Amino acid sequence: MNRLVLNLEPNALAYGFFPTGKQAPMQQGRIKGIRTDVTVSDALEQILRQIECGGYSLSVESVALHVAASGDLFRSHTVATPNIIEKLKSYVPFAPMHIPAVLEIIECCFWCLPGRPVVLFFETAFFTKLPAREYLYAINPDTLGGTGIRRYGYHGLFHEAASRAAGSSLGNKQNRTAKIVSVCLEPHPEIAGVRGAEPVMVSGGATPLEGLPGQTSCGEIDSGVLLTLARMEQWGPEQLNLLLTQQSGMMALAGRPVTIQEVLLSEEVDLSLAKQVLEYRILLRVGMALAAMDGFDRIVFSGRYATVGRVLGPWLQQRLPTTGISNQPVWQCYETPLMRIMAEQIDQILRNRPETRRESQAHLLATP
Repeated sequence: MNRLVLNLEPNALAYGFFPTGKQAPMQQGRIKGIRTDVTVSDALEQILRQIECGGYSLSVESVALHVAASGDLFRSHTVATPNIIEKLKSYVPFAPMHIPAVLEIIECCFWCLPGRPVVLFFETAFFTKLPAREYLYAINPDTLGGTGIRRYGYHGLFHEAASRAAGSSLGNKQNRTAKIVSVCLEPHPEIAGVRGAEPVMVSGGATPLEGLPGQTSCGEIDSGVLLTLARMEQWGPEQLNLLLTQQSGMMALAGRPVTIQEVLLSEEVDLSLAKQVLEYRILLRVGMALAAMDGFDRIVFSGRYATVGRVLGPWLQQRLPTTGISNQPVWQCYETPLMRIMAEQIDQILRNRPETRRESQAHLLATP
């Protein structure tokens, strides 16, 4: 099946076209200026024209759409149907910038690619299975009732795929469920503890800000700091959000824009503080994962900077209690890109849920 994979970024719509039997995209790119200079419908039309110019006219048979946040509405990836779309609409108040654009992309796919199923991949779906002890905050439940505030993970696709690959690589050597520490090295890095196929711990919180510091985000911070800034500097929500999401993290510690990869691989003096902070925070969170699982069998690195694991893996192994032969690596890198993860799963989802696919196609074909 020829698959079109779409990923809505903050100001662009990225795509990859995966023909039948191909693991790498035959065509990929991004349309910039989404929601400012270019409408979603224009962006999708440009993507389809680019695919057509590449010699694949009218060959898109299914669409995979990345959904960054959907709370705990969905426990698995699924085909877009009228019922699913209505559930997504209910989440708009919690993600007012993201979900409306997702809904618009789905509608545009209905018009531009009638009859083709649109499979939605939810980053938070994997973490709907977290135990209550992990996802709950120690705040009166009546206060949080109906707000959707709880701990989520925001790189569920990477964690799920990487931990599955790591568990498989262990083979039948163990008579128990594999305990995997999943380290996702993205601009917002995140660590999860996965026992078998179930997550038991994640560093991300109600938003991606909690946990590890990122390229421009602060990571975990005492909420009292925000109250102090609001009082002393007379800062409102917009200024605080700008500080925490765009002016903090590695950029603040390094004094200039810098990637997670540059920091962790650097030997430069001006990046030493940023490197020490990030390494230390990663070590602490990996330790939390070990505590949550009572040990570990394998550490796996994923994300766009997964190859950094070749350096970070040995560094962590020297500092962690390990089982088995101490001179054997207990880490591995899972370097599969996000779009390929989605492309590899879409056919299986459609095969496993034929009734949902039929419902979706019937709806799409009936759309005027």
